Amino acid sequence: MDMMDQSELQEILEEFVTEAEEGLEELEQNLISLESLAQNGETDSETVDVIFRSLHTLKGGAGFLGLIRMQELAHAGENLLDEIRSGTVKVSLDVMNALLTTNDLLKELLDATKNQEDDADIETEEITKTLKVLAGDDDAEAEEVVEVVEVSEPVEGIEINEDLIA
Repeated sequence: MDMMDQSELQEILEEFVTEAEEGLEELEQNLISLESLAQNGETDSETVDVIFRSLHTLKGGAGFLGLIRMQELAHAGENLLDEIRSGTVKVSLDVMNALLTTNDLLKELLDATKNQEDDADIETEEITKTLKVLAGDDDAEAEEVVEVVEVSEPVEGIEINEDLIA
């Protein structure tokens, strides 16, 4: 198989951008629908499936074109949706905020691709980690930060019963 020439690659990229823009618009509408259902304590498996497929399609196209950050973000969102589909994760305010933020960042990444701009300043690591934590990925759990407070003076007024520690 011959290598694709630059014009063929550009054509594929332009087609991907067009389809991805449409997909992200549809994704946003479905997220808004899911959010309004969730506010009433409801969910709709069909809407969840459509959102899952949108992210899955975007992930595949981004991966094919080597758009790694877009692929990883879509993949993390897809995994969260998979956990929602299986009933492991409930649609909550945190879940909806994370998915809506994901949609916004995917649009930003797509715009950068469309305009042939560097996407390095688009912050995706934090939301990717949030998606993984919400999906129950134990490896993504944030390390607990323990603040160590040094006491320069001994605390007065506490009496210790020496018999209890001996």
